[in-house]
Amino acid sequence: MRPNDYREFSKFFDPLIRDYHKAGADAKHVTDWDASAVGENGVLDVTKLGLDELSMRVRVGRNLKRFNLPGAMDKAERIAFEKAMLAAFEKLIAMPEFGGRVNSLTPDFGAGEKNPNLITQEEYQKLIDDHVMFKDMSADPYLKSAGIANDWPVSEPLCLRSGYSQPWTNDLFLFSSTDADATCLRMARSSSGSARRISCELCA
Repeated sequence: MRPNDYREFSKFFDPLIRDYHKAGADAKHVTDWDASAVGENGVLDVTKLGLDELSMRVRVGRNLKRFNLPGAMDKAERIAFEKAMLAAFEKLIAMPEFGGRVNSLTPDFGAGEKNPNLITQEEYQKLIDDHVMFKDMSADPYLKSAGIANDWPVSEPLCLRSGYSQPWTNDLFLFSSTDADATCLRMARSSSGSARRISCELCA
C-alpha cells in the first residue's frame, strides 16, 4: 500500500476505476480551477436556485511518496509522518492570513519525546462537537479492518486557522489534517450561498 501502487498495478486498478466513474478508455482528468465560466460571471449562487445558505467544503487529498498509505502504516511511521507534516504546518502558522495552531491527539512521539501540540480531552471534544475532528476512528469496523485506525489516536494532527470559532457560522474556515482516505487533507468551509470563495481560497 504505497502511493505508486495505482501506477504499478494499473492493469488491475484502471478498469475498475474507469468502470466506477463511467469513464472511457481515452478519458483523462483535467484539473481546472478557473471558475469564471461557472454560474454568473464565475459565481454560482445556490440561493438563486431556491436553496438556503449551505455549509460547504472543498477538499483535496494528498499522500507523501516516502510514506505508506494509512492502511499500511505502523505506529512509528504514523509518528514520523506527523512530525514531517509539522514543517508544513509551521509555514502556514507563520503566514499572517492563516496563523492558527496545531491540534494533535498523538499522546507522545516515543522514546520519551513529548508531543508539544497535544490537546486536552476537553479541547478534543469541542472540535468533535464542531464537526472538525474525527470521533474515535478505532470504533469504525471498516477503518479498523483496513488498518487505517490501528494505532488511533496516533497521527491525527490538525492545523486550524487563526480566528476559528464555529465552522458552521464562520464565513471562511480552513485547515489541514490527516484523513482516513488521504494522509494529507486541506479543507475550506463556509456558510454561504456561493462555493466560489472557498474554492478560490483552497486554490490559493
